[in-house]
Amino acid sequence: MSQSAQAVANHYKKRALGDVILAALKAAGKDIEHLTPDDLAPVDEFHSGASFDLVWSQNAAMNIGDRDRLYGEMRRVLTPAGRLAFQDVAAGPGGDPHYPTPWANDKNISFLFTPQSTRAALDRIGFRVVAWQDTTQEALEQQLARAKALASGSLPPLGLHILIGEAYPAVTKNMLRNLQEQRIALLNAVLERV
Repeated sequence: MSQSAQAVANHYKKRALGDVILAALKAAGKDIEHLTPDDLAPVDEFHSGASFDLVWSQNAAMNIGDRDRLYGEMRRVLTPAGRLAFQDVAAGPGGDPHYPTPWANDKNISFLFTPQSTRAALDRIGFRVVAWQDTTQEALEQQLARAKALASGSLPPLGLHILIGEAYPAVTKNMLRNLQEQRIALLNAVLERV
């Protein structure tokens, strides 16, 4: 590490910071076992401004079970009339997905919601849909191309196979089946905070 990088690291380093924060929370009368983001907000950031005009999420919600809390936090940090843009995998009508998938080896960390329940949750939290697009067909076409490349042994030097590793053949097969059997759907959306 360069001398200047070390100087920056030393400037922001504080020993036992977690213990100091916990002690301060206790002193403030907070229940350590039931903290909320608002409890931690005073030590979360020391930059000016705590809101955004845009929140963007891409293929992350499928690992988060508490969607009301997720969407509520997204709404909380948005300015009035701020926008949420996301791409997500949703549950399809064909039943539970085949695993492994890119986001989960099994159903224990996979939390897919139907597009309808996703939209209802966003509405309930206080978002208005600006654009809602089903991109399942495009995803199926991409997955067919990946499966063809895998079968022919002509994987590109860089691609998802690098990220997924040795499970790539099984993941590719399962994703193709999941899309063909309507076990998953993909969607893009833009919403506005109301």
